[in-house]
Amino acid sequence: MYRLSIVASGVAIIAATSTATGEDLIWDNYPEGTGGSYISSQLSWGYFDSQCADDFKFATETQIAAVQWNGGYWPDDPSFPADWNILIYADFDGMPPGGPYDPTDWAEIHYILYWDVVETCPEWDGSYTCTVDLWPPFTAEPGQRYWIAIQADIFYPPQWGISDSKTQQGYEAHTGFPLMDTYYWTPTSDTFGWPMDMAFRLFGASAPPPPPEDINQDGTVDVLDLLLLLDAWGPCPGCPEDITGDGVVDVLDLLDLLAAWGLCA
Repeated sequence: MYRLSIVASGVAIIAATSTATGEDLIWDNYPEGTGGSYISSQLSWGYFDSQCADDFKFATETQIAAVQWNGGYWPDDPSFPADWNILIYADFDGMPPGGPYDPTDWAEIHYILYWDVVETCPEWDGSYTCTVDLWPPFTAEPGQRYWIAIQADIFYPPQWGISDSKTQQGYEAHTGFPLMDTYYWTPTSDTFGWPMDMAFRLFGASAPPPPPEDINQDGTVDVLDLLLLLDAWGPCPGCPEDITGDGVVDVLDLLDLLAAWGLCA
């Protein structure tokens, strides 16, 4: 088990998590061409504080259970691993809120990830892909635009940046690097001369399979399932009405169905 700190509404929580597994890809900013440039997004205590944020939006209420991102270091790889900050902001007139200086306190939720909770592996030429579960998952409201910033917490040097992406989904990424006179939140087109997106993916928790008592898989154990079970009464190896899996639809299956009666959780 690994440590994961979450800061939300001024409350710090210590929880546990593991490497992301069993989740569905719900937002993909990883097309071919990712990794051409790095955009600084790093907290280096006593040196500087920079962030890059990119937007996402879902039509329906969506739980974000895991995040994956790609980035790299320059001029060299670090001699020790980074901790990470993942900050999710609500949209404010087409950009994240806060600024012109450190906007962290404006985040809807701030995940503080110690280095040992993040699975990191080399990818492409000198860049890295990182994946982490989020606990608690972040719930995105339907139709609400959000911005995500992924920030390495590591002493300078080296410098870390998130890879750019050629997706151009939604709005261009916005950055802040006050030490370099780039104030929060500056569009990447103003900083680099062209709009950029960030290389990141979002994952939602996979929906659990329906319980075996919901024979017709309509989300409710009711009279329709009961009728299907009674119609299959007797030897029935492998059929869905054989809830217990013993090859026979009998009173044991009936009792299981009645015990699960109602809406499936």
